[in-house]
Amino acid sequence: MEVWEIAGIKIQKLHKTYEVPGKQVPVFCGLDLELDTSCITVVLGKSGCGKTTLLRLILGLEQYESGEICSAEGLKTGIVFQEPRLMPWLNVWQNITFGLKKKEIDVQKMEQLVAMTGLTGFEKAYPSQLSGGMQQRAALARALSCEPDYILMDEPFAALDHFTRKTMQDELLRIQREQKKGMLFVTHSMDEALILGHRLVILENGVCKKTYDLEARTYPRDLLSEDMIRIKKDMMKTIGE
Repeated sequence: MEVWEIAGIKIQKLHKTYEVPGKQVPVFCGLDLELDTSCITVVLGKSGCGKTTLLRLILGLEQYESGEICSAEGLKTGIVFQEPRLMPWLNVWQNITFGLKKKEIDVQKMEQLVAMTGLTGFEKAYPSQLSGGMQQRAALARALSCEPDYILMDEPFAALDHFTRKTMQDELLRIQREQKKGMLFVTHSMDEALILGHRLVILENGVCKKTYDLEARTYPRDLLSEDMIRIKKDMMKTIGE
């Protein structure tokens, strides 16, 4: 696989199908997409359009039939799933450092990470003792503990209530600002996409149907502003809602 000279991930003419009884179901039909790993790219689309599959292909967890996924040399990725997927027999500290060798654990850095994700005082708590929001904080801290350059997030806040979800969105933006971490964020929520994304990508019929560049829009964003309402209406029209 060639190395892309520009920092980021470049996807070219990607084809991917799934086999189900009696037929093949196409997921990507020549997908072209460039991901700037310094910003937040949000991917939207109807169920079955390939959002999660895209993350899995980038991570190398699945194979594709043809095309290319080219990453910048040395690009290190992390992943946050929809479910926290914490080890129930490990406490918060142990879950966060689970993927690290003991000699790799910098206690001071881990303490800073715990503080940054709002988990100070919960280091010895077990997942069953945490709220859903706190569990997702621990999952995010675990992803950050290996110091990735780029974080893939598969609807990580979908199961949270409105208020906890808003808090986590604010936390994510703060972390992105402080850590300068790029993210590829999958969601079904247009509002969440507008709140978080520098760039929005809508997938449909195996290709990138439309993109929106929101990098010039400052945070926090007012979803009731004329600008945001106009963009959301266009997104709804594009997706067909």
